[in-house]
Amino acid sequence: MKNAVLFMPYHKTYPPSLLKDEKGKKLLDVVQRFLPSINTANPSTDLEDFIECYIQLQAVSKISNDEDIYIFNHNENTFKNIHNKEIDFNEYERVVFTGVYPKYRLLPDSNKLISSNKEVLLAEKYYNLETFKKYAGRNILIGSFDRDNDHYDDIMKSLNDGNYLIKTCATKYMPLIPFSITDRKLFVDKDMMDSLLLASVHMEGSKDGVIIQDDIKMYYEYRLIVVDNEIVSGAACIEEFTPFDRISDDVYDPQLRKIRGNNDIINNKDSAEVIEKYKNVCPQIVSEFKNEIPDMKNYIMDVFIDEFGDVGIVELNPFRNFGLYANDYNKVAKKLLKDWKWVYWKKKLLQEKMVASIKALQVMKIQF
Repeated sequence: MKNAVLFMPYHKTYPPSLLKDEKGKKLLDVVQRFLPSINTANPSTDLEDFIECYIQLQAVSKISNDEDIYIFNHNENTFKNIHNKEIDFNEYERVVFTGVYPKYRLLPDSNKLISSNKEVLLAEKYYNLETFKKYAGRNILIGSFDRDNDHYDDIMKSLNDGNYLIKTCATKYMPLIPFSITDRKLFVDKDMMDSLLLASVHMEGSKDGVIIQDDIKMYYEYRLIVVDNEIVSGAACIEEFTPFDRISDDVYDPQLRKIRGNNDIINNKDSAEVIEKYKNVCPQIVSEFKNEIPDMKNYIMDVFIDEFGDVGIVELNPFRNFGLYANDYNKVAKKLLKDWKWVYWKKKLLQEKMVASIKALQVMKIQF
């Protein structure tokens, strides 16, 4: 089976701090092999973003042929390999996308693409899935921006006193914003109202406009990468972490942060108990998603522990343009390109045998 990789570069310069250790130097070597134009250091280039983007290129380059990796050309709006050849989907049986692509909906709508545009939409509408509702651990309501079926106001009026969060569905025209209701009165700030107005303009006619949910305590938020209905890597949602910060070869990295945004990072008995819960519960959740919606095989699942010690789902994200944190993208690449590794190692072994044979012949010639 012949496979191709589509890679979307994001930065034109590299952060000078990347060269402080050997991991960073090796990463830059790979980047410049495929993108020689990225040869300027710039302190304003974000280190975490750079690593998260290009470590995906490094991972796929370990188990594929360079000519089968196609880099996006922003000027021409095409994907080309190192020989300046544009990708021909007819030459490949499977195509994998990596890198950072904010406009991922513009990718070719091909059934060869892993994951397809259809699968992206399924993951984006996770809030409609019964498995999500089962493990959400909170009440979820969907408001509409459809003028013919506008029940957003009705939902807001139906809410009891309490604290809530609101965000737009799918496309992120509005960040997650808290609001409260006290004595049947809605308390919001100007930012929320401005964001809602902007969102309604962009999403007018959408039946899935906003997600309104209880504002509950979420502890030990954790990101899991699912490939072909299997969890292949997991890491805590620690914003400053990259794959360089990973300390485990296991599927689940043990480092945790109890409350997102705090400075505490733990790796002890308590964190081990949390990881064990994720190991026990999360594969079952993935299995239930598989049974409910078989066409959704590749996605990102963020989970948490609630105040009662139960595992819940924060949200799902499509398998494109997601933050890695300390996830191991080598594991992801190997799973995505599972059919490639045998071809790669067979080719490498043949090359080594050929070199050894040539050297043996040279030695014989000298001796003769």
